Amino acid sequence: MARGAPGVRVTLSRSLNVDATIATVIEGITHMDTIPHRELRNHSSEILARVSRGESIAVTNHGTLAAIISPPTSSPLERARRAGRVREPRGRVDLTTIRRVQLRETSQEILADLRGDR
Repeated sequence: MARGAPGVRVTLSRSLNVDATIATVIEGITHMDTIPHRELRNHSSEILARVSRGESIAVTNHGTLAAIISPPTSSPLERARRAGRVREPRGRVDLTTIRRVQLRETSQEILADLRGDR
């Protein structure tokens, strides 16, 4: 994670060609502006204001995607929801209806076996 302004998350990626489709896959966002690093340097306060309002922006360096700046509220779950990779539950699930399984071994015995009796 690179340093950004307080409250702004900066995600670095290596050697990806700039492409709106790639940016969409990376962040799960339907639209993302792409700017060169020079614009970020020259207009950083305006760009960070856009990010703080909820926008995500891809930053390029010599035509290669160098970073994606997104607001801190963009959790991986929120990005997955926006991209349609996860869905909201259809309804409440009553976990008490799931039948409990009884094992022959205790949890301690299973863990000891997995650890190889270190």
